[in-house]
Amino acid sequence: MKYWLLPALFLLFIKTSPAQIPETVKTEVQLRVDNTTNPSIAIGISDSLGQHFFVYGYKDTEHHLKADKNTLYEIGSITKTFTGLLLASMSIEGLLDPKEAVSEFLPDNIELKDPEGKPVNLKQLATHSSGLPRLSDNLDPSTPEDPYKNYSWENMLQYLKTYSPSIKSKGFSYSNLGFGLLGEILGSITGGTYTSTLRKKVIIPLQLEHTYIQVPEQSAKNLASPYQGTTKVSPWHFKAYAGAGALKSTIEDLLKYGCAYLDKSSPLADAMELAGTIQFTDQRKDNHGYAWFLDQKGRLYHEGGTGGFRSYICIDKNTGRVITILTNTATGDLNDLFLHLIDPEINPILLSKETPVTAEELKEYTGTYINDAYGMQLLLSPEENHLISKLTGQPPYPIYYRGENSFFYKVVNASIIIDRDEFDNVVGLILKQNGQELLFIKSDTE
Repeated sequence: MKYWLLPALFLLFIKTSPAQIPETVKTEVQLRVDNTTNPSIAIGISDSLGQHFFVYGYKDTEHHLKADKNTLYEIGSITKTFTGLLLASMSIEGLLDPKEAVSEFLPDNIELKDPEGKPVNLKQLATHSSGLPRLSDNLDPSTPEDPYKNYSWENMLQYLKTYSPSIKSKGFSYSNLGFGLLGEILGSITGGTYTSTLRKKVIIPLQLEHTYIQVPEQSAKNLASPYQGTTKVSPWHFKAYAGAGALKSTIEDLLKYGCAYLDKSSPLADAMELAGTIQFTDQRKDNHGYAWFLDQKGRLYHEGGTGGFRSYICIDKNTGRVITILTNTATGDLNDLFLHLIDPEINPILLSKETPVTAEELKEYTGTYINDAYGMQLLLSPEENHLISKLTGQPPYPIYYRGENSFFYKVVNASIIIDRDEFDNVVGLILKQNGQELLFIKSDTE
């Protein structure tokens, strides 16, 4: 449930204290909002010193409506952790067995098997190990701006009737379809809907007063507008896929949700322990709970994205820290800030701040850069006090000088680092995207 253009980077070592939201992070948030990369950014952190929030920017840029702690954001796939928690809670209540076959809850003419020919069970849906594809292929193609709004339970059953596993699977396969299906089943077990069951068994017990699937009329004024870049886009609506990504929440409620996993007195403490422990280890030795990803230090984390929002949460049971970030754009990736807040010494950030540069100095960087491995070219051309970057298959974007042979994008979170030889000649560049580095060599023929 994500939309990327050119996301994250990490470069410079900056030491910060985990006791609060670092000033460097606040400055970077302000720069990204002021540069129109993100309309608004909301950060919430809980640690041994209490809870800390920083919200900056606009929930609606056109009307200059400022975001605050009451602003509602679509949290996308973080919804899956709520669905996984609901499964755990109903399991502890004795309402179901996670190893029960999914077919037991479907019409008799649907026998759902994994790619190895075994019946798919509820636990496999919750750990992305069912072999089901990411999406069903009968989504309504006429609504790409809001892809799930017309997709009903009947549509899902129609797809499952014809589903046939084609490739033998040995592990993890991320599936929005699987969590949509799981949500529908959990609702049916209680005789209600996914929405009513989630509210009764998770949202109300955790006192999440500003977390919704259907936002009530009195709270609609708090909804953030969704964006891609500076363009306002459609919010997303859900029917049968609700268990995969339908929730909206505030930064305060999302942080409260994360903190509940650290609270042994929580009414869902046992369910949270079950959902947040290793339930499946995939072929890459990565660990998974019910929807949760677990890193090597046992931290729980998940990200989310819809057509106009991005969301992040990390729960560290060892240190008692919870980190949450929300933004109302699909293109303003904040993965670098998220990782920096988790491990500042391992994942430093570099401020998106312009450094003055002359037109003569910019000429040195212009030219065509080639990546033979992917058959890509990146053309840098001068324009006033910045460069224009044109990557194969993408529109041209301005990039701005940061100093130290480094440029950054304002429209998305990405960076270009110029490479020089021992004679100080420009010989190539590195494009940093989403933690990856693409090397381009400067062409000799200009």
